[in-house]
Amino acid sequence: MAQTQRTLTQLLANLPDNTAGLINPVHIRDIVATIQPGHAEISVTTPAATVLSDTSTWTEVAGTWASSANNSSTWQQVGSSAELQYTGPQTRIVHVAASLSFTVAGSNDVVQLGLGLNGTLIPGSDIERKVGTGSDVGAAALHSMVAISSNEDVEILVRNVTAADDVTLTTGNLFVMDMAM
Repeated sequence: MAQTQRTLTQLLANLPDNTAGLINPVHIRDIVATIQPGHAEISVTTPAATVLSDTSTWTEVAGTWASSANNSSTWQQVGSSAELQYTGPQTRIVHVAASLSFTVAGSNDVVQLGLGLNGTLIPGSDIERKVGTGSDVGAAALHSMVAISSNEDVEILVRNVTAADDVTLTTGNLFVMDMAM
C-alpha cells in the first residue's frame, strides 16, 4: 500500500479516539510517511569552471555531480547539476548544507558562495573567501534552514566580487534533510 504525506490537521482528522476501531494500518503508514525525514546528497564527480560574466550575479556552480546518498522518494537530482529538487506533496522545513573546495582563475579574488532556493540566494547562507593565487585552494561550509514546497530546488551559487574570473569547485557535496512543519 502507498504511504501518503499529510498535514497535521489531516492526520488528526483521520485518527479518531478509536473506540470504534476506526484506525487502520493505512492511517499509521500515513503518519510514518509524514513524520519521516527525507534526505539526499550529491557530490562533485567532474569539476568544471563556473563561467562568471560579472561581479554581481549569483550563478549556479558548474561541474558534473552525482547522487551519493538518497533515502527518500521526495528528493531528486536535477540532471547532473549541483541542484536537488523536492517533489513531496507537503511544505517542509529543510536543513541545506554544503562543503566545498575551489580554485579561482585569477589572483587576490574575493569569492562568495551561498545556497540558493530556485536560483535566488537564501539570505544568510553565503560566505566570503579571499583566494591569494589561482593555484590556492579555498574551502567553505554552508548551512541554512528554509521552508520548501513541492517542485522547488536548492542549489549552490557562486560569484566573484573582485573580477569576473571563473571559479572551479574541485570537490564538494550538497546535502538536504527535511522535516515536517
